[in-house]
Amino acid sequence: MNHNKNELAQILLLMLRDYNTRASELLAPRGFGDIKPKHSSVLMHLGNFGPSRINDLAKSASIRPQSMVKIIDELENEGYVTREPDPQDSRAKLVSFTEKGQNVITAFAEITESIWDDYADIVGEDVFTSALDCLNTLTR
Repeated sequence: MNHNKNELAQILLLMLRDYNTRASELLAPRGFGDIKPKHSSVLMHLGNFGPSRINDLAKSASIRPQSMVKIIDELENEGYVTREPDPQDSRAKLVSFTEKGQNVITAFAEITESIWDDYADIVGEDVFTSALDCLNTLTR
């Protein structure tokens, strides 16, 4: 298959859009229909690193802290996260999961397996795994 080098960004964006659509469709029946793609960076960061400051979440998502505050406000209003004083700096707040937030992370892990299986069924497990290995190499 011959590809134009200009297709790279488009293919990656289309894959992300497809993943987000599939994830949203699978999360909604589990009671998490209010989770949007913009929330995923917070959920992934907290799932991997635990309680974090807003500045660290913003840096991880490559957005401004003011934009991250809006996302945290939404997640807090929906009951997924809470803000507590940082014991190491009384001026800062740590964002952490509530029980509902932990539950959505569990659901994300399960639906990601389902989406993996869908993609592997389309292109074959070996091809899909090889593609992910290549993408992982490029992001290091």
